[in-house]
Amino acid sequence: MKQLVILSVVILVACGIAYVWMQHEWSKDQGHLVGMAVGNPQDGELELHVVVSMAMVRADVVPTAGRAGAQQWGQWIREHFELRDSAGKDVTFAREGHSNLISDQKAFNPEFFLRARLRARETYTFDYIPVKSEGRHYRHSFTVPAEGLSFQRAQFDPVRPG
Repeated sequence: MKQLVILSVVILVACGIAYVWMQHEWSKDQGHLVGMAVGNPQDGELELHVVVSMAMVRADVVPTAGRAGAQQWGQWIREHFELRDSAGKDVTFAREGHSNLISDQKAFNPEFFLRARLRARETYTFDYIPVKSEGRHYRHSFTVPAEGLSFQRAQFDPVRPG
């Protein structure tokens, strides 16, 4: 009987430790999946198309200006997406209403798309900042193949401070 009580206590403690460990693992920042594709080759460059979901837009308010309250999408894009080539030079995005590389069905009804021109066989670092004021950001590095990339949901991992 004494052995059964001791075994029960050991099992209970092990279950408690496992529960605490699993809660810790489940609460870690897992990053973000961002849909993107590369294609439309022309003169050694390709187009990068990035899905901007409704959840991304809702995460941080879009700045407005003027009496009519026009939304400043250019400013919002610069504050939330940073793309740099291997030399550290910033790549600019254009906001698009549709993509010929990514269907709306695959993108799960996006808010809009971002488009940028990239050089083939070059490595790029892409940062996504969900909420500007929080300072958290996520990074995905990739090399552009000459034939392009079909649609994928790229994993943007948390960038560790320091």
